[in-house]
Order: sequence, then C-alpha cells, then structure tokens
Amino acid sequence: MIRFGEGASLLSLGQPTPQPLSFDQREFIHLLTPPQDPAQGLNAVTFQWSMNKVDNPTYLTFRTLVFYGLLVVAGLALLRLLSSGLWVFGRSTWLLPLEREFSLDRASISHVFTIGTLFIGITGLFAGWLADRWGPRRFMAVWLMVASCGFFLLPLVNGIWTLAFITVLPLSLALNWGAVQGPTAITNNWFERKKAYALSWLNVGNGMGGFIVAGLAFVIVFAGWRWAAIASGSIMPVSYTHLTLPTSDLV
Repeated sequence: MIRFGEGASLLSLGQPTPQPLSFDQREFIHLLTPPQDPAQGLNAVTFQWSMNKVDNPTYLTFRTLVFYGLLVVAGLALLRLLSSGLWVFGRSTWLLPLEREFSLDRASISHVFTIGTLFIGITGLFAGWLADRWGPRRFMAVWLMVASCGFFLLPLVNGIWTLAFITVLPLSLALNWGAVQGPTAITNNWFERKKAYALSWLNVGNGMGGFIVAGLAFVIVFAGWRWAAIASGSIMPVSYTHLTLPTSDLV
C-alpha cells in the first residue's frame, strides 16, 4: 500500500521530499489521480500497487506530467477502434460474401445481426453485475479472448444456424462486453473530475473505427472473407496487450 499526502512525491513513491508540495502540486494530484479515499481525508490519495510487476514506475512523476490513467484510456481507445472497425461498422462488409457463399437472402443475415444486437441489450444488466464481481480488468480480458476466438470460428460457418450462433455469442455479445462494458468501467474508476473528458476519448476511438472498414473490405475482396476473419482474429489481441502492463488494482 502506497499513500501520497502533503509531504509525499509521486517521483519518490513514498520517500520524503526536500520541501513540501505547493498548493498547485496538490491540486495537480487531486486533478489527475484516481478517486480518493474519503476515509483518508481530502489530501490523501491511496494507491494499491503490485510491486512484483513493476520495480520503478517512474512514469508517475511531475517531470513527465504523464498520468498513467491517460495511457490506460489510450489503450482502451485503440480497443474501441479495432472492435468497431472489424465488427460494429464492418458487419456490412461481411454481408455480401456471406450472401453469395451460402445463397442466403440479405434479410436473413440482417436478422441475425439484429438478434445479436438485441441479445446485447437483454444481457446488459448481467454484464454490469459480472464486471463488478470479477473486476473490469479480468472481465474485459476474458470476453476479448472469446471475441477473438469468434473471428477464428467465423470461417467454419456452413449455414444460417452456425452463422447465428457465432454472430450472437462470440462476436456480438463477447465483443460488446469486452470492448464497451469493460473499458467504460475502467475509465470510470481512473477518473473523477475529468471523467467526461476521458470517456469522450473512448467515443473517439469508437468513431475512428470506420477507417478500418476500407482495409477490411480490401482483404475480403482480394483474399476472401475467411482469410479476412482469420486476420481479424489475429489483430484483435493487439487491442488488449495493454492489459499486461503494470497498473493499479483500480482496474
């Protein structure tokens, strides 16, 4: 347990400083650190840090002016970008090759996608309860791995029923839980006074996913939709590699 009060420095991580922090520095801590512990008073901020994962977390300094929560949000925005580009916005690029491959009408495939979206809404409350029980970090990691497996299972589709199963569970549901529910909970834990600003960066990553759709369409046209699905499943782990970085128990 590491505690920062008026006489502590983020650079020294608990070691005394030559001079006490100024009011502006204390305000800087209050502005950028995760939510404070009310039981410790207004000037005390409590971090629980896993020292077996990091020996010298020097990024928590006034010199660099980099709050680790900002790096966490940047990784979560990348996750939103890939998930929205490869599936949320990219579902329209999968529709035509599936229609031609299995001689399905466009309405049937659209109904499958709609059922997946409806299932997300039905299970939304359970997802929130599960994230609180597991912790958003573990919750997000599990369901992102399931979503990656969903892309690898997509080439095995041989009809409307297997398409419905893979679309509703591994892709729509797991991808939403891992890329929407989890990042929102983690950002909410890291920020207090700048929470709306941090959440807006998640929406930026979500909107920028549209740029990936063109690349996805290119791979589908020149390599086939099955290879595009395998490539998507291979790229998805890039979006959650930041989960292996040292961080506080707040996530």
